[in-house]
Amino acid sequence: RPVTKEQAKALRLTDRGSFLGNLMADGKLTAEQVEAGENYCQRYIAYAVLNGLPKITPQIAGYGAVRGMSRVERLDAAMAAKAVYSADQSRLRHCSAGVRQAIKRACVLDEPAPVHLVREGLDALLYAK
Repeated sequence: RPVTKEQAKALRLTDRGSFLGNLMADGKLTAEQVEAGENYCQRYIAYAVLNGLPKITPQIAGYGAVRGMSRVERLDAAMAAKAVYSADQSRLRHCSAGVRQAIKRACVLDEPAPVHLVREGLDALLYAK
């Protein structure tokens, strides 16, 4: 049944576009945790595209996302993306077993993953020192 904008906001229907959004709408994640997951996904995409990894899903990266750079700029961007990705992976390695896979499934693949592992990984990314 159709709803108004106010009803959609009250029911948090606008947040239900992804797995992380569904968890936030259900009150299992905070907005900051969802933002940390989205930022992780963007950093993963940059690393994957710039280092020649195959696309996981059609939605993962837009066509032409890194085109138009010179070879030197592309190498610099790849090195910077690798450094950021390595820092993320280092933070996630200090978490419980299965957290890295859960974060990849939830944030990058947009597939269901155990909520407690996703929450632990997002907290590690969000509150990293």
